Amino acid sequence: MNEFFQSSNFHISLGPLSSGIAAQYLLCSAPASQPRTSVLALFYSGFVSMIITYIPISQLPRVLVATVVSIFGMAKLGVPYPPAASLSMAIAASKGVTAWESFLLTVFTSILLLIPAIFINNMNKNRQYPIYWGYYHCTNKLCLSRRKKKAPS
Repeated sequence: MNEFFQSSNFHISLGPLSSGIAAQYLLCSAPASQPRTSVLALFYSGFVSMIITYIPISQLPRVLVATVVSIFGMAKLGVPYPPAASLSMAIAASKGVTAWESFLLTVFTSILLLIPAIFINNMNKNRQYPIYWGYYHCTNKLCLSRRKKKAPS
C-alpha cells in the first residue's frame, strides 16, 4: 500500500482526511464536523493553497501565507474546520505545484467518507448526524437570550 502512495500521480492528503474522520465520529454534534462545513472548508482552503503554489515565493512564506489566508477565509465564510487548515499547509508545503486532480480527489474522498459517518452515527439512538445540512439557525434558549436592540421610539 505504501508503494502505491509513493508511485501514484494522485497524492491524497491523508492527514486532513483522518482528522476529519475523527471529527465526524467523535464530535458529531459540533458545528465544525457538519457536512457543509467540512466540504466547503476543504474545498476553499485547498483551492486557495493551490492558487498560492503558483506564486514564486520561497517555501516558508508560501506555507504561512496559504495557511493564514485559508484560516482567515474559513472564519469569514463561517466554516471553521481545522483539518482544512492542515490541508492548506500540506498543499503549500509540497515541492512544486500539486496536481489539481490530487486536490479534487481529496475533496471527493471527504464527501465519500461522509456516507458511512452518517449511517454509523445514526445507528445510535442518542446521536444525530448531521444536525443540519445548510446554515445553522440557532433556536435554543441560550442563543435566543441575547438582548435584541430596541427600535428607536
